[in-house]
Amino acid sequence: MDTAAVIRKYGSTVLGGIGMGFLGERVGERDVGIGIVLALALGLGLLFLHFFTAYASAATALLFGNVLGVDRQTVWTLLALAALAITALGLMSRPLLFASLQPDLAAARGVPLRLIGVLFLAVVGLAVAECTQIVGVLLVFSLMVGPAATAQALTARLALGLVISLVLAVAIAWGGLAAAFYTDWPTSFWISALSGLGYLAALVGKGKEAVLF
Repeated sequence: MDTAAVIRKYGSTVLGGIGMGFLGERVGERDVGIGIVLALALGLGLLFLHFFTAYASAATALLFGNVLGVDRQTVWTLLALAALAITALGLMSRPLLFASLQPDLAAARGVPLRLIGVLFLAVVGLAVAECTQIVGVLLVFSLMVGPAATAQALTARLALGLVISLVLAVAIAWGGLAAAFYTDWPTSFWISALSGLGYLAALVGKGKEAVLF
């Protein structure tokens, strides 16, 4: 993947995240903005496919992913972008946590809620672009939301939840690869299935009060 392709691909998703952040200051408002931007992006994607049918196979890979199509250069690119995203999250972690848990108090203390929201969604956009290499656009939330939601169902402690979600994400990705190897079913299916099953198992365990931390 050359530099121009990297800029086009990851830059567009970051700009999309920034646009979502500017559409609302609070979480409820950003939910509406996210839905609007996603709907617009999908509509534009269908329009482009209508005029450029030669790229239909590439569009399939974009929608559903192809983890086996990630080459060595792309791996290094993903590692560099992951380091950038983690660094950005580390720098904004305290005001982001404050604004997420107590937005009114954070605003009263002078925390720029809109700026924090824009920066966070820009990082989310970068993470989405990275995940599409593995599971595609349609299943991207299986890696981004699934492990985090499962961890939230298991524990209310922030640090422990981060560790659990990280371990689960890595385990789901490798488990999906192993299952695809032995069954010849799509890797993206297995990753999304394992993510969903993990969350359901956490909900069942939480309901029985068997796995609470």
